Amino acid sequence: MGLLSAVNYRVAEGPLSGMNIFLAADKGREKRDGSSLGDRLNYWDVKMSIQYDFMLR
Repeated sequence: MGLLSAVNYRVAEGPLSGMNIFLAADKGREKRDGSSLGDRLNYWDVKMSIQYDFMLR
């Protein structure tokens, strides 16, 4: 079973207009035999990126 959520936002006004922010979260479950913590591993995988393009003159 997995759950994936994502949000993307682009700044439209102000000094940071054009900046793009992306955030994704994924809930995962794995089975790992022989682990000292148990056979089942539940975790959240979170990724974030911020992109701001500018031109050097």
